[in-house]
Amino acid sequence: MGSLCMTEKDEKKDEERERAEMPVHVKAFDPEKPPYQTLRLCVYLRELEEEKEKEEREKRVESNLHK
Repeated sequence: MGSLCMTEKDEKKDEERERAEMPVHVKAFDPEKPPYQTLRLCVYLRELEEEKEKEEREKRVESNLHK
């Protein structure tokens, strides 16, 4: 057989070399590690509502403390 297939080690070395050659201000997109988190809209909206309720409770507590 031949050595045409790259091993995982070789691929990692190539990736490290590519990263080292890139300027600091340039960012590479790695599809395995996206810079965002996928959320379902219903979960996101529920969390927004929970956050709003939490803020309202905190405001009420603060206003009661200042009386």
